[in-house]
Amino acid sequence: MSEGFIGQASGYFNQGLLWTLGGSQWYGPGPGYQVGGQNVLGVFNAPGVVTQEWGGQLWQRPTSTGPVPSPSKMVKPSDLMVLTQDGKVHPLNAAVHTQTKQAWKPATGLAAGFGPSIGIGMTGLFMYQGYQEDGAAGALRAAYIDIAAGAGAMRNIGYNQQYVADGIGGNRKKRFLFDRGKEVTGNLPVHRTFMGSNMMATGVIGISSYMGAAFGADIAGPVGAAFGGLIGGRMGRSPLSMATSALVLGGGYMIGKGSYQLLKSGYRRKQQQKGLETAGSLAAFQTRNAATMRQRAVSAIHKSHLNARSALGMEATFMHRNTNYFSTYR
Repeated sequence: MSEGFIGQASGYFNQGLLWTLGGSQWYGPGPGYQVGGQNVLGVFNAPGVVTQEWGGQLWQRPTSTGPVPSPSKMVKPSDLMVLTQDGKVHPLNAAVHTQTKQAWKPATGLAAGFGPSIGIGMTGLFMYQGYQEDGAAGALRAAYIDIAAGAGAMRNIGYNQQYVADGIGGNRKKRFLFDRGKEVTGNLPVHRTFMGSNMMATGVIGISSYMGAAFGADIAGPVGAAFGGLIGGRMGRSPLSMATSALVLGGGYMIGKGSYQLLKSGYRRKQQQKGLETAGSLAAFQTRNAATMRQRAVSAIHKSHLNARSALGMEATFMHRNTNYFSTYR
């Protein structure tokens, strides 16, 4: 097992926190860039490395961290490579836009701060709403749901295409089943699309991940949120399966929750009836112990010479007894 549990959990948390703070995985300079007349497919990462972007800065971190998590490190554009459609690898600085004829440069100023501002602002809003509903516990719940949703989205929005050397001029080609024995020379991150749009795919998978994280949090807290976000993001890859799963899970959740509330109300009512509630039915007092106590009380009254019937029946005899002041019984 090349990657320990701590490393996996750290990598998952890293992805969720990056999403929450308005960052994302970096896929390359984007459409419209070429090198030597060949379209750029994206950034070409070394095996076991992923490139991320936050606030116009590029970072790299290992995908397999071992038992101890490894920190990300900042990289310069000159340190990165891009892959063109002919299978060749070039420095990122060589990528030129076909219209502006300018080399690619990282975003700066307002453009660089837009993503972090939106991410941090939305997270802060969710935490504020949670605090209004349930104090500090509500704010904490909103935070871990947001991080879990981000981790699930980051894991499912993109995937890596592995490339191997094709033996022709050092070019690379996609790794297929019959290339399993060849050494992987690098990975090309690919952003999923929905109806031809990267942004729409991001929105659909992000919403699905958030729904899964919130559903999981209701069941098992932070752990449930982590698994729910991952499962929700995976379902979001296919909108049809997401809609079907949402109906099934949502219906099951509502039925389960309704049944739980019904049983809870019935149990609470039963417990209240056992208490000192006398405004309702007296059936609550018709228990075996109560009946036994009543029987003993009635029996004691009938056997006692101090009951009311005995006292009233002997009153005349007592008043006309032949006694005087010196009698023993006055």
